[in-house]
Amino acid sequence: MIVINNGVDTNLYKPSDEAKNNLRKKLGIKNNKYIVGHVARYDPLKGHKLMLECIQHVLNHYKNVIFLLYGMQIDSMNSELTQLIEDLGIHEDVMLLGHSDRLYDIYPAMDLLCLTSISEGFPNVLIEAMACGVPCISTNVSAADEIVGDTGFVVHDKLPENISARIIEYFNNETNIKKEYMKKARQRIIENYSLQKMKQQYSDAYLGQIDN
Repeated sequence: MIVINNGVDTNLYKPSDEAKNNLRKKLGIKNNKYIVGHVARYDPLKGHKLMLECIQHVLNHYKNVIFLLYGMQIDSMNSELTQLIEDLGIHEDVMLLGHSDRLYDIYPAMDLLCLTSISEGFPNVLIEAMACGVPCISTNVSAADEIVGDTGFVVHDKLPENISARIIEYFNNETNIKKEYMKKARQRIIENYSLQKMKQQYSDAYLGQIDN
């Protein structure tokens, strides 16, 4: 059996101060606010309820952060989602921004990406965000452990208090440590999950030059 992982275009998905500044300006987010992102279509397996509970826990201890949620049906028309946000009392700190075809212009503005899925095939959002220099915190789904490695955190239960603790822990790091996480996240994708590497693995497989 040969396993070839998905790849991401690291020339398109990359850190960008311009993209970061543009999104902050567009959404009116002050520079002293951290941004945590969540990217997933609305589906029970994507763990939006868990994500919102994590947000509530973070805000109980850490106020200087805003949460951007992207994905199909992740907007003000989703009454289930908006009601849960109201019930949790987090409406001032959560933006529901819908679907985007230009996530490469969005990821660079994030300080962290949080994946709270209950189940996944292969979480492309992790490799996309990490290619943009965004450290990730993820539930233990599919290949999350393998993807994230030591560049972020994988939480092996699905308790909101434990996921939120990792978010707070990351933001409490010194600036130089956060920068190191960012650098390592992108480098890990370049080395292991780039589009170029994926194409080469397919080529080697077809030519019989890849190890089993």
